[in-house]
Amino acid sequence: MGQDTRLDAWLRRQEKLHPTGIDLGLERVLPVAQRLGLQRSRARRIVIAGTNGKGSCAAFLGEIYRRSGLRVGVYTSPHLLRYNERIRRLGRTAPDAEICAAFDAVEAERGDITLTYFEFGTLAALQVFAAHALDVEVLEVGLGGRLDAVNLVDADCALITPISIDHQAWLGSTREQIAVEKAAVMRAAAPVVLAEIEPPRALLEHAAQLGVVSVRAGYDYRWWEAASVWHWQWRDEDPRRLPKPVLPGAHQLVNASAALATVEVMKCKLPVTAAAAAQGVAGTRLLGRATSVPGDVETILDVAHNPAGARALAEHLKAGAGPGRTCAVLGMMHDKPHQETIEALAAQINSWYVCELPNPRALPAAQLAYLVQGLTQAPVHCHASVADAYGHCRDCCTPGDRILICGSFVTVAEAFTTVPELSAFARACDG
Repeated sequence: MGQDTRLDAWLRRQEKLHPTGIDLGLERVLPVAQRLGLQRSRARRIVIAGTNGKGSCAAFLGEIYRRSGLRVGVYTSPHLLRYNERIRRLGRTAPDAEICAAFDAVEAERGDITLTYFEFGTLAALQVFAAHALDVEVLEVGLGGRLDAVNLVDADCALITPISIDHQAWLGSTREQIAVEKAAVMRAAAPVVLAEIEPPRALLEHAAQLGVVSVRAGYDYRWWEAASVWHWQWRDEDPRRLPKPVLPGAHQLVNASAALATVEVMKCKLPVTAAAAAQGVAGTRLLGRATSVPGDVETILDVAHNPAGARALAEHLKAGAGPGRTCAVLGMMHDKPHQETIEALAAQINSWYVCELPNPRALPAAQLAYLVQGLTQAPVHCHASVADAYGHCRDCCTPGDRILICGSFVTVAEAFTTVPELSAFARACDG
């Protein structure tokens, strides 16, 4: 078998190995990690939990540390186009052969333990990192925190991004309940960066119980935007004048600020120059975060899939609005807060093109269209696929209009893989 075929076969097998796709708990993953010796590492470990912005924060940290000459591993999920995106080391995605070798190692030690897809992948990422003698590992929590597979490691620093309502079936229906789950990634004697100016009380209480140093947005660090630059200030030090991130949107300054605060609290263990920090923030790229594909009709692709993400996206759309219309290609998973997400975007959308998604968790397009019709005054069209929705949308647009593709990682991934001009753009970015 070729490498691609072997990786695909591995992933298909992992999808069927455990009876359920999501089964939170550390009782399966911990013994396998112990057998592989993955709980401890010479690398400093930064664990990122929260609702929105985790992937962007991980990308900022990875790029900052890479530009500082450190050996960096970054583990994120989900992937957009290729599984390999989940595991980056030394500035590059891990190749198929390396991932498959890590899968082999996990398989050899798991015995009769039935790991979930995410648990298997988390162990494999740590196995890949262990082979590269890294200085720092940046690890994004998949779901929640307390019972997430990433929580098998002890963080040298935790970063908790803003918390909003998502994954209620597993995490709870209030911000405080969800915060309890996220707070569990903290460790005694390890600092925690809280990226929200008014974080849930549960985060502050848990940090106080552990006696950890809490670094808070708006208190320990601040930021503000100027015309062509932005400013970041650490405690009572002089503000730093920084180039704006390539990643668009005011919410990316929240993420970049939290990453810089994390760098600051870890600087005694992971030295970073001011130049590397500035260059890392400015040079971080991440497909699917308000990604703009230019043209006479601009296409914007964003993986926002919950109300908080949709509100940030709406602010970005509003800030960049021109005289033309904005048309949305929308596909969502069935377990998301559809009403609040649609309402957050509605004021910026002139027409909707709702689509089916090739995923068993997807909400049928007819149901989603019915929801959109009940919540907005704009026209709604129903389509069999993302490509079909995009094609009809594009045919109805005139120069100066914008097309937004959003609602799920799956929606954006389908656009990048099934629409030729968007596929070409994604390949150019990857190259």
